[in-house]
Amino acid sequence: APEKDEFGPVRPSPSSVYKAKSILFPLVQRGFEIPEALDVGTDHDGAIRLLWENGPRTLELVIPYEHDAAAYFYHSDGDHCNLQQDLTITAIRRRFNWLHSAQ
Repeated sequence: APEKDEFGPVRPSPSSVYKAKSILFPLVQRGFEIPEALDVGTDHDGAIRLLWENGPRTLELVIPYEHDAAAYFYHSDGDHCNLQQDLTITAIRRRFNWLHSAQ
């Protein structure tokens, strides 16, 4: 696909692909099993979005197109939602465990 069209970026930037790998690969290297994402793609701003769901809980990793913008998790459980900018290995593990423990 072309890098951009009249509406903006249509594919992720090389820096956002690198950032996605640097966030998730260390978990896999340590033996943590990341569930398969239900949806992987880019949004209208060119950000990479990976979505996981379990019952009423959703977890979305957002890696912005811009190299200097911070990646974050968006998570929701029913009517409650929040952002998590702590993307350390421990924090990511906790968030996936939270997702897995949905009733």
